[in-house]
Formats: sequence, C-alpha cells, structure tokens
Amino acid sequence: MAKAVISGIVSSNIDISKIILFDKNTEQYADISKGRIPFEYSLSEKEAVSSAELVLLSVKPQNYKEVLEEISQIDNCNEKIYISIGAGITSQSVSYALNNACVIRVLPNVPMLIGEGVSVICQSNAASTADFDFVCSIFRSAGSILIIDENEMNRIIGRRI
Repeated sequence: MAKAVISGIVSSNIDISKIILFDKNTEQYADISKGRIPFEYSLSEKEAVSSAELVLLSVKPQNYKEVLEEISQIDNCNEKIYISIGAGITSQSVSYALNNACVIRVLPNVPMLIGEGVSVICQSNAASTADFDFVCSIFRSAGSILIIDENEMNRIIGRRI
C-alpha cells in the first residue's frame, strides 16, 4: 500500500522535497525507485523516523506492536505526525504507544495504484487543520477521499464504497 501512496505523491503536485523509506524487505526499493522524487533509504525504523516530520505507517497489523515499540524509543517520536493505514488499528492505540503523538487513521484501497482509489480518512482532533488537509491531499492524489469519524470506521471496512 505504501507503493500506491508514493505513486500518488509522485504523480501529483504535492510539495515533498524528499521521502525516506524503510522496509525490512529491501527488494521493495527497486520497484519504488522508478519515480521522479529522489528517495533516501534508511537502515532502521528509528533512523527513518528520527528526521521525519510525517510518518506513513504502512505495516501489517500483526507487526504494529513491534514497530511502534521501536519508534517509541526515539526521543522526539511524539512530535511527529503519523498516518496509520493498519486495518483494525485505532489511532488511539498508535498515539498511546507513541507517547501521545498525533495520528491520523486512513483506510486506503488497492485501486490507488492506478489513481482510482478511495481512502477513508478519520477526523483527527490532534492534527492541525493544515496538517489534516495535507494528509488529505496525499490520499486525494491517488483517488477520492471520504472523511468520517473514527467510531464509524469498522462499519466502513466491510462495505463497498
């Protein structure tokens, strides 16, 4: 899913000067590197997150706990904005694990790869209007968005949009 999000960013006019990638499976980098944005690659979650302002958590739900524990050891981890796209993972649980960091929960879908996705984005009281709008613009770059209250997310997961 990270590849779909990055593809949307690359094909849009979103002002991002650099993207730092980390994946335990470094073979993923070859596919993503074909874009126009110069990517940097990190050796660890900590290294990638330390210098970031905005972090996309594109992690399988069963690996969230491990990844969040690693990130939570960074001194300023709660000063970042996190986009969580893990199915079934609440923004509150991610925020708590990251020392009350700002988390915006998003449920994107696979058609983002061809610019035809629909991403459900949860309202966030923790994010500034500008930050929330920026996150919306990222997902709008690869399709449509639907903004809902997080308590409605589980009802959306099993439905066609």
